[in-house]
Amino acid sequence: MSKDVKIFNEAIKEMAEDFGQNPFQYVNEEPVIDELYTRLRKKLPSFFLPVEFKTDCSDESNWKVSEVEERVRKKSQPNLGKAARLRREICLIDDGVPIPKQEPQVNHFDVVLFSENNEKLINQSKAMGPGDFWDEKNEISIICEIKHSRNMSNRFYSDKYGAKDVLKLSKLQVETEKRVFLFFDWWPIYKNGKERFQSHIEKLQKNLNDLNKAVTLFYVPRLKNSEGKRIKRKTLD
Repeated sequence: MSKDVKIFNEAIKEMAEDFGQNPFQYVNEEPVIDELYTRLRKKLPSFFLPVEFKTDCSDESNWKVSEVEERVRKKSQPNLGKAARLRREICLIDDGVPIPKQEPQVNHFDVVLFSENNEKLINQSKAMGPGDFWDEKNEISIICEIKHSRNMSNRFYSDKYGAKDVLKLSKLQVETEKRVFLFFDWWPIYKNGKERFQSHIEKLQKNLNDLNKAVTLFYVPRLKNSEGKRIKRKTLD
């Protein structure tokens, strides 16, 4: 297990405890993503890496594509600067596949942690210029999709929400140490006092076809489960 994955696991453990104590801090996906990013940023070494800009999938006849390097270097510095290796809501791009002007949603991910082993982070231009599009050839430690129950517990297993995220993570054709589906559940107990997890994990698995790659589930309930634990971890494969 790499240092990145250990740090990630520690951050989830801390957030699970905080969720139990401060549940209104975690009312939907947005604050969960923000909190995860903030905690990881404080813990990760070598947070920024040099950037390399590529135009493999874009329209090089557009000056906002073809002149990026010249203009950045001319206006600010002799190189392209650095970028954080921990990124939120980014798109992973295969440099052999053109990016349509209607940007693809299939490879957008909530949190991606690139490895500190990368000498440079390769940024791929969008069709019409720079954006938060990063090459799949970058070495990746963790790709994470995040869902929150909000007031609809089926967001864990529905083929429109949780199952969709798990399948997307599993089918992505990149090398990464860890693919994570992180779920925060505000309502982990039925009105009759029974825990939801067992019935919900069964429904999730029914909505999953053959998975190409294993995905690690972190289920984080607002209340400790019957075993006194804050996190339920399971490998989906």
